[in-house]
Amino acid sequence: MEIGTDLKDFHLFSKPDKDGNRTAKDVFDSKIVEYLISHMDLMIYNNVLYIYVGGVYVKDKDGRKIKSQIQALMYDEFKTSIRINRVYALLMCTNSLVVTEEETNTYPVHWINFRNGMLDVISGELKEHNPAYHSVNQIPHDYIVPEHERELTFCKFLESRISEEDRKMLYEFFALCLNVDVSFQKMMYIIGPGSAGKSLTLEYINFIVGRENISHISPQNLSQRFQSTFLMQKLLNSVSDISSNPIRDTALIKQLSGEDAIPAEYKGGDVFSFYNTAKMLFTANTIPLVEDEQSNGYYRRLLIVRMKDGDYFPNLKQKILKESPEFIYFLTKHLKNVYSRGKIFESGGSIGEVSKLRLNSDSVQAFVDDVIEDCVGMNPKRSDVFEYYERYCAAEKLDSVGKNTFYQSMESKGFSIYKNHGVWVFKNMSVSTQKIYLGQLGKFSS
Repeated sequence: MEIGTDLKDFHLFSKPDKDGNRTAKDVFDSKIVEYLISHMDLMIYNNVLYIYVGGVYVKDKDGRKIKSQIQALMYDEFKTSIRINRVYALLMCTNSLVVTEEETNTYPVHWINFRNGMLDVISGELKEHNPAYHSVNQIPHDYIVPEHERELTFCKFLESRISEEDRKMLYEFFALCLNVDVSFQKMMYIIGPGSAGKSLTLEYINFIVGRENISHISPQNLSQRFQSTFLMQKLLNSVSDISSNPIRDTALIKQLSGEDAIPAEYKGGDVFSFYNTAKMLFTANTIPLVEDEQSNGYYRRLLIVRMKDGDYFPNLKQKILKESPEFIYFLTKHLKNVYSRGKIFESGGSIGEVSKLRLNSDSVQAFVDDVIEDCVGMNPKRSDVFEYYERYCAAEKLDSVGKNTFYQSMESKGFSIYKNHGVWVFKNMSVSTQKIYLGQLGKFSS
């Protein structure tokens, strides 16, 4: 980009010298900024400059790309780092370039930004890119409709390892990772032995989504300070072989898989908020238990796929990479099914796995499911119910929670506590003591 000749005749000035005249050098500062704005699509979001390239705004965090353009527009005698930085600073002060959170990705959430256009998943129409969309995510592949559909190697690979229902659920979740829509409020664990192919599966979806659209923060670390900033403007947060350590705080995980504003903070910077677009996908040998969840909010978001050992496929990676355009088309068809149905498909196996995880993680819920019965007119003392709960946990070898946490958890599950003649009681319920160790009496059988 060479515009030195375009600037030679400029006579607008911006800064007087000591005699009241304005210098030619200062003309260039403002004129280069004007030229950049008129000849390039730029935006400033969260104090970072973005440059529109091939249908997507690309972050220029350190200003290296735009500074090289500024340097190319200068006369040789003006090319100093001080002047380049001055022009860059002036550009970053241009208020017309600033966009808000709501002004990014301003296209329908069921669209997918591919290199060769914007796919309307529902209609199947491929639309032209437009800088006015302020799109900050693009799948780094072209959308191609194959001449003939065939069974794909990756699908055969999964067929020998995952049930039919789980495959359907997995394909639909993978398809959701291609766009910015998080309204379905789901996250996925893929569990199984190390030889089952979990890592390859995750690696393949990472390749499809594109590394620039992915963050890698484990569920145990999501709630840590400064971590949420890495999720900004991502389509997927994926981690392979996560730790089995328990998850101590699910509040942020629930927010991330919902549509709430997410608090964030840069080290040494301002506190702000953003709307998450990253889906959560983790692989593990065993799913980590949850320590603090007292409601169904976390568990209703979970999709769990159990993967087992399967057939050997020679040259598997080379084959599935070659078939990537066809697999992408395959995923878009599954995504259309999600929107037609209005929800993502959940397999029976996943529902069972989630129920099992909840019982293992939530000893209060296990106590309720096994021991508590509805009984109008029965109002047991709150302290007695807690004592039964502790005995139940000892009998079933479950970790019990403290008294106040137990009461809060019971209320969050819909049980009413009130004061009756000066004594706190639970309303309209009874405890089936046949399933609890009662001291020296031992464990009764029902």
